[in-house]
Amino acid sequence: MKLNRRQLATAGAAAFAGIAGGAWWLTREDEPKGASSQIDLVAGAYAGDPHTSMPDLLAMLSITGGMPKRTNLILRLFDLEGVSLGVGSKPLVSITNLISGEVSTDITLVEKDDHWQLDQSAVDGNGWWQVAVIVDDLTAIWTFMLPDPNLTGLDTPPKVETDPQAEAMLAAALDVLTQRTSLRWWEWLSGGNASIILAQFSVTTPASNGQPDSFENRSLMAGRIPLDGTAPTFRDEELRSVTVGDTAVSITGAGTPAPSTPTTYLPISEYDTTYAGYDGVHFGTTTRINDVDCQLVAFHLPGITPAWFAFWIETESLTLRELFMHSVNHYMHWVYFDIDEPFVLSLT
Repeated sequence: MKLNRRQLATAGAAAFAGIAGGAWWLTREDEPKGASSQIDLVAGAYAGDPHTSMPDLLAMLSITGGMPKRTNLILRLFDLEGVSLGVGSKPLVSITNLISGEVSTDITLVEKDDHWQLDQSAVDGNGWWQVAVIVDDLTAIWTFMLPDPNLTGLDTPPKVETDPQAEAMLAAALDVLTQRTSLRWWEWLSGGNASIILAQFSVTTPASNGQPDSFENRSLMAGRIPLDGTAPTFRDEELRSVTVGDTAVSITGAGTPAPSTPTTYLPISEYDTTYAGYDGVHFGTTTRINDVDCQLVAFHLPGITPAWFAFWIETESLTLRELFMHSVNHYMHWVYFDIDEPFVLSLT
């Protein structure tokens, strides 16, 4: 069976369930029906681009309410072992609506024991929101959607009418994606339960480097910082699996590669099938990524487990640079890089 990239992310979350306490959709008696009363998202705080380095600190954004004008945000800081850093620092916070482009920096941080309550009125509409925190020249960013179906129920995100121009841009960008010869993507993933997964995936084809088709899954960090007083849990060593043609190895930390079963992965030429059946395609704001103009295109993917996506697409080349995914107990950010570069994946 070929695993598409959405399935790879889900498989990664499932493999992590022992640490992350993988949660599945539940129902509650109160209305509206959501699986959770609070979402805790752990992200890295970085001095540079997240896909080029490891975090210097960890930050947790806790979200309650999940409806516009009824969303509360709490910020916590931790070291890389999950130990609270308290409120000794003074973060700067901005909140951006990625659909309208409105930015609010008038955010008051109210100290509460070991955390800050973000006193804000900015989160006042439906759609995609981004919270950015700067502390001691380190930046942590969270991107999420409101209404949040994990807090308010799967039926609460409103249906959006498709914009034909946005749909055309999305379709063209997916077509461009299928024509790549190689690429890497960095992943941040959380179940909303104070867990964090950082990973990097790489794919090459003979057209990129003259080598057999190759795939690498490199797990960079996996852990959870519970808020119930129990100890944080992090995996001790980095895990890496590499498939080159019909040969595959798995590597733990600096250990010796061990033979393993080759990963059956979706070829680049079929990446568009991951998003087949989308609806509600619409434009958001624009930004510059690596000095290139990019347009946000958001859409909904229906199914037994619905999902919502937001893509940053280069306006001229239609290259997909970044994507955000919001689904049931699933918050994800991907950054694409080394696109069409002739890098080689090694079995050692």
